[in-house]
Amino acid sequence: MPSRPRDPTGTVTQCAEAACRPRLASLRSRLASPRSRLARRLLVVALLALACSPYPRPPDTARDPVVDTLHGLAITDDYRWLEDQDSPETRAWIDAQN
Repeated sequence: MPSRPRDPTGTVTQCAEAACRPRLASLRSRLASPRSRLARRLLVVALLALACSPYPRPPDTARDPVVDTLHGLAITDDYRWLEDQDSPETRAWIDAQN
């Protein structure tokens, strides 16, 4: 990459700024193209659709860490309590989920 011309004070001269103008113009034209505008509009619509989802949030899930040691490696399972399908806490969580 060529170095930018500098004046004695060390600031970039007008000549270097002029070298960037064609690249900026190219970037502006690509961002202003109909295809790019359509993509931006679709992105906004998708984000709004996700923000206004008709589905309720999942229930808050309590963490009850259980540590197992397998082959000398400690593994923490925060949601082991959900494995017991018959416990009242798990049934309440499943009902809230559905």
